Amino acid sequence: MRTINQDDFVLIYFEDDTTLLIKADGNKSSCHKGSIDTASFIGQEYGYTGESNKGARFIVARPTYDEYIFKLKRASQIAYPKDLGYVILNLGIKPGDTILEAGCGSGGATGIFSKIVGAEGKVFSYEKRQDFIDLARTNLMKFSQYDNVIFKNRDIKDGIDETNFDSVFLDLPNPQDYMDIVYGAMGNSSMLGVLVPTTNQVSEILLAMRNFEFKKIDVWETFIRRYKTNPYRLRPSDIMVGHTAFLIFARKTLGLGKTKLEGEEYYEQEN
Repeated sequence: MRTINQDDFVLIYFEDDTTLLIKADGNKSSCHKGSIDTASFIGQEYGYTGESNKGARFIVARPTYDEYIFKLKRASQIAYPKDLGYVILNLGIKPGDTILEAGCGSGGATGIFSKIVGAEGKVFSYEKRQDFIDLARTNLMKFSQYDNVIFKNRDIKDGIDETNFDSVFLDLPNPQDYMDIVYGAMGNSSMLGVLVPTTNQVSEILLAMRNFEFKKIDVWETFIRRYKTNPYRLRPSDIMVGHTAFLIFARKTLGLGKTKLEGEEYYEQEN
């Protein structure tokens, strides 16, 4: 088991299933359950049991990625863990990779990318709003022990300094307008991922891809349904997170010809 170190972010689990994400900085942290002395569990193993000054019992746990994300301060809609997990798998992100992210939002995806690429990897995050960058930097402190994220306060329409990225992730209102810039920055055979909320945006992105050489084009929408944990009345929860985003993936395939979309030949015949 890992020990709890000074300045680690930890998740406090109370008996009533409420949780609190705090920093183990040696100071006291106050919440609805009373005051918690973080100095008491520094050096202890995760799973350490303690009490607040009001007698509320808790354990100190290492936060999972989704617990980090849902505890973030937000300036915009976050990319949900159910979507980010699929993004990571489809883009093939691994330790040592170099990632281009355009649109950092509140930094949820940025933090996940940072942890996965590790100390040998890099995440270049382009964002035109400085306030989003400032918030993402703050949130990133809760995510990653690596100094591997380079923020650039710039719209990517004004150019990307780096090239030969292992994968690219776009979370922008109009990603189809940047396809030429992004394509030029991608390494050959590298993967592109795009997150958008509406079907008309998906169509615009697919149409923009026709001007470039992409294969393995997929459009996905992910759903996860939680179940009540009553073994005597096991059934789905009454409330479910429905649509969050559409995910578009494609591989750059320089040398295999321009993109052919499904049904393209029929459209060309009719027009």
